[in-house]
Amino acid sequence: MKSAASNLIRRVAPHARRVAPSRPAAGVVRCLGSDTHEDSIEKRVLEDWGTGNSTAADVPHRPPGLLSIQETATPPLPRRRRPFGLPESEVEALATLRETGDGRWRPPLSKIVATIGPSSEEMEKMQDIVFEGMRIMRLNFSHATFEEAELRINNLRECNGRNARLNRGNESLRAVLLDTRGPEIRSGKLAHDHDGKQCIELQENSSITLHTSDSVRDAGSTAKDIYIDYPNLASTVRIGSKILLDDGAISLTVVGSDVDTGTVSTVADHMGEIRSRAGVNLPGCITDLPPMSEKDKVDIRYGLSRDIDYIAASFIQDAAGVREIRKFCADVLYDEMKMDRCNPLPLIIAKIESVAALRNFDEILEAADGVMVARGDLGVEIPIQQVTNAQKEMIAKSNAAGKPVVVATQMLESMAKSPRPTRAEVADVTNAIYDGADA
Repeated sequence: MKSAASNLIRRVAPHARRVAPSRPAAGVVRCLGSDTHEDSIEKRVLEDWGTGNSTAADVPHRPPGLLSIQETATPPLPRRRRPFGLPESEVEALATLRETGDGRWRPPLSKIVATIGPSSEEMEKMQDIVFEGMRIMRLNFSHATFEEAELRINNLRECNGRNARLNRGNESLRAVLLDTRGPEIRSGKLAHDHDGKQCIELQENSSITLHTSDSVRDAGSTAKDIYIDYPNLASTVRIGSKILLDDGAISLTVVGSDVDTGTVSTVADHMGEIRSRAGVNLPGCITDLPPMSEKDKVDIRYGLSRDIDYIAASFIQDAAGVREIRKFCADVLYDEMKMDRCNPLPLIIAKIESVAALRNFDEILEAADGVMVARGDLGVEIPIQQVTNAQKEMIAKSNAAGKPVVVATQMLESMAKSPRPTRAEVADVTNAIYDGADA
C-alpha cells in the first residue's frame, strides 16, 4: 500500500513539496498528510476526499480528486501562527485529538463567539450551547437591558464546561464580551408615530431636506423633512456625498448644504420606506463622534462590575479612541471601584466598520488587544464587493501582529430559523477559517 500510495502521489500531486513519513500509512489519505499548513491545494483536496476504498490495482483506472487542478501549479497556503506558542509537536497532538475513545476532547483552534438573546438565555438552552462549542458569549448592548444581561451572565457561570489540557474539571471557562452600541447617528421620530411602528414612504427623485434643529426634532420627521441627530451634518458632507438611511435601505444624494442653518438638501436615489430612529451612515465622511456615547459609559461601568472579559468597541475610528476606552475602564475599575491594580482590565476588541477605521487600521491594531471585522456596517460604508478583500487583508495583518481577529455578521444567520445552514454560509465560515480568523 505504501508503494502504491507513493506512485499515486507522484502522478496526482506533482507539486506537493513533501510528505510526512511519520504518519501511519492508513490508506492513501494518511500518506498524503503533512504536519504543516503549507501544503498545496491538491494535497488538501485529496486529504479531505481521499481515494475511496480502491486497491492498488484500481488506482491506474480511477484517478482520484479533481483532475482540473492536477497540472496547475498553486501557491502555498499562508502559514498560520502556532496557537499559544506551542511547539509543532504539541500543535500536531492537538490537531489529532478531537473526541477519542478514552473520552479526551479538544476544542477547535478557531473559537465560536455566540450572541445570546431572549431565545437562548435560559439555563437549559445555554448549557447546550456551551457544550456544543461556544467559547465567548456576546452581549449586544444595542438592545440588551441590565436585567437581561444579568440573567445571561449568571446562567453562563452556572453552566458546566468542557476543558482540554487543563485540570479544571467541568468548570465553565467561557468568557463574556460586552458589545457597545457606539456613537451612532440616527434619524428622528416620525410625526404621528405613537406606537413606534409607523413608516413613511420616500419617492424616487423626491427632494428631502435633512435638519439638525430642535424644532424639527420636536415636530417629528415627514417625507419632506427628516431630523438627524448629528449637529455637524452640514459641515461633514459635501455635494455628491451619499447618505444612507436604515442600514442602506434608502440612499440619498447630497445636492446642497447650509452650515448656518444646519440643513442638508438631498434627492432620493430610489423609493423606499423609513421608520422612526433609523440608523444613518455617511460613507467616506470623517465624523467627529466620540469613541463612547453616554450610554456606552453606563454599559461599560455595569460590565466592569460584573467582571466581563472583553469590550467590543463599536465605530472605532483611530487608536486614540481605543486608548480613551482603556483609560475610562482603568478610572472606573481602580479609582471608582477601588479594585487592586493587579486585577486586569478587560481586553478591548476594536470593531472595524467604517472607512476611517480602514484608513487607520494599522494604528488601531497596534493599540487594541484584538480586532473584529464587523461586516454589517462595513458593507454599508464601502462597496459590498470590497468587504471580502478588506476582511482578508485585516485577518492577514492581525495574524502577522499575533493579535486575535474575529469575523462577524451573518455567520450562519439562516440557522436562526433553519436546522441547516445554507451552502453559501458554510463557504463563508470556511473561508474565514482558511484566511486565519481566530473566532
